[in-house]
Amino acid sequence: MGGLYQAGELFFGAIILRPLKDRKIPLILFLFVLVPCLSSAQKPGTVTGIENPGPAATVLEGDVSLVEKDMTKMRSLAQGDYLSAGDSVRTGKNSRIEFRFSDGSRIRFDELTTFQLSSVDFDKKTRQRRIRIHLITGKGWFNVPGTIGCFEVLTRTARISGQGTIFRADVDDDKAVVVKVYRGRVNGTGFSGTGADSPVEKTVQYPKKIGSPTVSPSAGSGKNWTYSIGAMRQMVVHPEGTATKPFRFSAKADRNPWVRWNRRLDERL
Repeated sequence: MGGLYQAGELFFGAIILRPLKDRKIPLILFLFVLVPCLSSAQKPGTVTGIENPGPAATVLEGDVSLVEKDMTKMRSLAQGDYLSAGDSVRTGKNSRIEFRFSDGSRIRFDELTTFQLSSVDFDKKTRQRRIRIHLITGKGWFNVPGTIGCFEVLTRTARISGQGTIFRADVDDDKAVVVKVYRGRVNGTGFSGTGADSPVEKTVQYPKKIGSPTVSPSAGSGKNWTYSIGAMRQMVVHPEGTATKPFRFSAKADRNPWVRWNRRLDERL
């Protein structure tokens, strides 16, 4: 299964997936929001005011591994399975996966990627929704329509948030992060120190027999910065947390199998 992670109170490696037929997908209305997501008092791994607003696996290529919350079972993800808040997923070599939320948001992950659906919150009173994804390592592609609430991707040193946008985030093995925006605009914010909002990770090593993991802390500190990143611009966050100012990238130079695969799927929407 490889390394799994914890960020503060967030544990990477908690998986609960249920067949599509057992869940109902609610209709959720959204408006356009382009501001950094505000801090929430709710703990990740919980859902507010709705039975299950999590996404379903709609495209699956290769092998994708799952680990249940009690760390006693692993199984392969099947197309049509749901993700719930707190679930973690790792893609295998030559494997890719797409998930679709009920509002039309689609999130995709390339081979050798580990991520957690940290929280999916929806408040019926305020009609506000918050989706938070922790991208630990690998590549993610995020197609997010203009909606009410907040969509954000967290890495070890950065938070990327936005609506009405298409963007990708790559987390290298050395924890450097590359963010590229293809449509709309996102906000990028750095973390400083190890405060409550800083996704400081802990590496989880599995024993020979699946059971209680051995946890070792991994240092993580970032810098204070905030950038607005427009279409066809990118930003690089260095492993120590410093970031470049957004700069343009070439669509021609950006062509690769991962980008072409996502472009083809986006064109079908």
